[in-house]
Amino acid sequence: MDHTELSRPPGPGALAIAAARQLAGKRRGEFRRQSAHAPLSVDPARHAAFSRAVGAGVSDALHPGYLHALVFPLVTWLLTRPDAPFPAAGIVHLSNEATLEEPVCPGEELHGVALLERLEEHHAGTVVVARAEIYQAGRRVFRETAEYLARGVWLAGHPDRPERPEFVPPEPTATIGFGPRDNREYARASGDWNPIHLSRAAARLGGMRQPIVHGMNLASRLASMGGAALKRPHRWRVEFGAPVPMPGTVAARVAPAGEDVELLAWRPPRRGRPARPHVTGFVTELAEVEAEV
Repeated sequence: MDHTELSRPPGPGALAIAAARQLAGKRRGEFRRQSAHAPLSVDPARHAAFSRAVGAGVSDALHPGYLHALVFPLVTWLLTRPDAPFPAAGIVHLSNEATLEEPVCPGEELHGVALLERLEEHHAGTVVVARAEIYQAGRRVFRETAEYLARGVWLAGHPDRPERPEFVPPEPTATIGFGPRDNREYARASGDWNPIHLSRAAARLGGMRQPIVHGMNLASRLASMGGAALKRPHRWRVEFGAPVPMPGTVAARVAPAGEDVELLAWRPPRRGRPARPHVTGFVTELAEVEAEV
C-alpha cells in the first residue's frame, strides 16, 4: 500500500486543478490501495456556519457532517491523483456510513486518514470504496466508509441492473426547502465546491438540467432533525437516490423505528410522476462502539 503524508488537506482550488488535469491527461493506472494522512484544523466559525447551514444548533460537539467535510479533501486527493484508474470528475456519491466513537470538540488537535480500499462491480459502472478516519491524541474518534460510482467505467465487471422495488412514501414529518443561496452557504461551510452544485453549465455537462443539492447537505439536515444522538456515540448511514434539483422542496420523515431513528427524504408524486427517494438512512445511538481495524 502507498502511504502519503501531507502537511495539510488540499484546498478546493488545488483539488479542482487536479481534477481538470486528470481529464486532460491520458494516463490511467491500475487500482491499488492508497492512503493519505494529514493534520486537520477545526475552525469554530466555519463549524458554526456549517451547523446553521444544515439546521443544527451550534454546540461544542462537532456535527458528524462537519467531520465528514473535514476529512473529505483527503479522499478527494486520492481520487484526483494522475494515476487514478478513472477521472474523479462526475463521480457519484452512492452511500456513506459514519460512526462517531467519541464526541469531538473545537480546539482539539485532530489527524485525518483516508484510504481507497477496493473496487466493486455496479450495473452503471465501477464503485470505489473509500474509508476515512479521524484521530485525537492517538485515539480514533470518527470513522466512515463511502461508496463512489464512476458511471460508464467497468473495471471490475458489468453486472445486470437489479430490479428497483416500488417506493411507497410514508407519512412525512416535515418538508425541507432549498433556495438559491443554500448550495453556496453549504459549499462555504463544508469546502465542497463541486461545480455541479453551483453552475448550470456544469450541471448540464453532468446530465442535469440545473444545479443539484449537495447530497451530504440533505443527509446532514436529516441527521440534525434526528436530535440529541448526534452528540453521543452513534452510527449514521445514508444511501443516495435521485438528486434534488435547485431550487427544490422535498418531503421528509425523521422518526423512531425500533432502535434507530429513520431518515428519509423523497420527491412527492406530481403530474403523473411517482414519488422517488432522494436519501434513505438511519441514526443509531451506540451504548458501546465495537472495535474495527
